[in-house]
Amino acid sequence: MIDYLNNQVRPLLDGRYTSGIGAELMTAAAGLTRLAGWEAFDLGHQGLAQVQFGQALRLAKAGGDQLTAAWVLATMAQQACDLRSPQAALRLASAARSAGEAAKAGPRVSAMLTVREARATAVGIMVADTLDSHALKRVESLIGEAERLFASATSRDDEPLWINTFGHAELTAEVGHCWHMARVPDRAAECAETALRGFGTRFVRSAQFNTMHLAQAALLRGDLDHSLALAREAVPMANALTSARAIHLVQSFDHELEPRASEPKVREWRDYMRAELRTRVA
Repeated sequence: MIDYLNNQVRPLLDGRYTSGIGAELMTAAAGLTRLAGWEAFDLGHQGLAQVQFGQALRLAKAGGDQLTAAWVLATMAQQACDLRSPQAALRLASAARSAGEAAKAGPRVSAMLTVREARATAVGIMVADTLDSHALKRVESLIGEAERLFASATSRDDEPLWINTFGHAELTAEVGHCWHMARVPDRAAECAETALRGFGTRFVRSAQFNTMHLAQAALLRGDLDHSLALAREAVPMANALTSARAIHLVQSFDHELEPRASEPKVREWRDYMRAELRTRVA
C-alpha cells in the first residue's frame, strides 16, 4: 500500500489540477494514507503508523477537509490510547472533536468522535494510581452524549462513507472498552456481550477483541473460571488474524492474572497459552 502511495499517488499530487479536483485528490490520498497507517498500527509497527497518520492529516488539511482531518485525529487518539499515553490521547481526541464541530459533522461522526474522547479520558483513569472520580463522571457524561448523538442519526443525514462501519455494535464495543478502562466491570461486561451479539461471525477481529474484553471484565468481577474460558475461546480467534493487537490483548489479560499466578487453573491457562498462541504475525 505504501509502495502504491509513493509510486502512483504521489505523482498525481505533484501534477496540475483545478482547486476542486485538487481538494478531492487530497481527501482521497488522505483516506488511503490513513488506511496504510491503520494497517501498520494493527501489525504493531507503531512508528510507521504514526508517520502515515501524520501524512494523512497533512493531506486532509491541504485539501481543506476538516471532516477527514477529524477522522485521522480520532484514529491517532485511538493509537495513543492503546499505547497508554493519556495526555496525547486526550489532546488528539479533543482536536478531533473540534475539527468535527468545525466541519458540522453529522450525528454518527459526532458520536464516534465523542466516544473516542471518552476512551482517552478512561485511559487516564486506567493508568492512575488512584481512582479519579471527576474523570469517571466525565467518561459517563461523554458516553451518554455519544449514545444520544448516535440515537438521533437518520438515513437522511449527510455523512461520509467511512462512518458506515461505525454501527451500533461498534459504538457499544467502544463504550464497553471505556468502562473496562474506567474500572467498571459490570457495565464493561454488559457492553461486550451486546457487541458480540451485534458483530456475529462476520467481524472476526471485532469478535476476538470483545471476547477478550469480556474475559477481562469477568476477571475484574472475580470470576476466574469464566474469564479463563473466554480467553481460551479468543486464542484460536487471534491465531486466525494477522493482528498484533489481537495477540497483545491475550497477553495483557495474562499479565492481569499475575496476582493469581500460583493457582493451578492459572498455571494450566499459561501452559495452554504458551503452546497455542502464535506470537508473530505475518
